[in-house]
Amino acid sequence: EALSYGIPCITSTGTPWQELPLYGGGWWTENNIKALAGTMQDALSLPSADLEVMGKAGRDWMARDFSWDGICSKWIAVYDYILNNGKKPEYIYE
Repeated sequence: EALSYGIPCITSTGTPWQELPLYGGGWWTENNIKALAGTMQDALSLPSADLEVMGKAGRDWMARDFSWDGICSKWIAVYDYILNNGKKPEYIYE
């Protein structure tokens, strides 16, 4: 939810958000006190302008991949692939 509001996030490797740093929306860190404390220190030391950029990147990712428009676009591509022999989407594994 925070990402959809443009707030950078810290998640642990025990969650399915490994793409978070790839898209620039936050940190995906080991699930232990030392790693979490270090990540929090890194996050809190960033200038607000950098955090705003990260927040926008996270919000853009959420809108693209998890909004109703994004989900519907993926389903349309799946149906096109199945019914019309269209291009196979990269998220279909055979």
